[in-house]
Amino acid sequence: MGAYQAYDWPTVLAVLGIVLAAGYILWMMQRTFFGVRRDFFNDLPDASLVEALPLGLMLITIIGVGVYPFVLTDVFESGLNPMVDVLNGVITRNVSPRFLRPITYIAMAGAATNNLVGSGSSKKRVVAVLDLRSPGGAIAHECNTGY
Repeated sequence: MGAYQAYDWPTVLAVLGIVLAAGYILWMMQRTFFGVRRDFFNDLPDASLVEALPLGLMLITIIGVGVYPFVLTDVFESGLNPMVDVLNGVITRNVSPRFLRPITYIAMAGAATNNLVGSGSSKKRVVAVLDLRSPGGAIAHECNTGY
């Protein structure tokens, strides 16, 4: 609803694209599963072991990561934690007042904070920093901007 108020025509085009894509996918699935079988496919053999092995390995990997996601998240966390520490230090200590505005959006590690508002005083602004290691997910820091 908010996207339509801000960008009316792009939102209409996006919704139209989503509806058309969903309709096309349903039409394609209907033809694939319930359509007439062509004679061309009657002579095709079943997949051999060499052809089915990559499919089986991908299937096992997908299910394994779905059941045990920490196998990948631990690897990503070891690389992201140093970057988060550096960015937390830069954002909380070394922010120049001229770069802060009444509403500040800071995106870290692929997640964005939103709905940030000033604290009421023209000299203070709230800057939210996403700390991936904190139990709550986000930590808000106040900076005296001085303008």
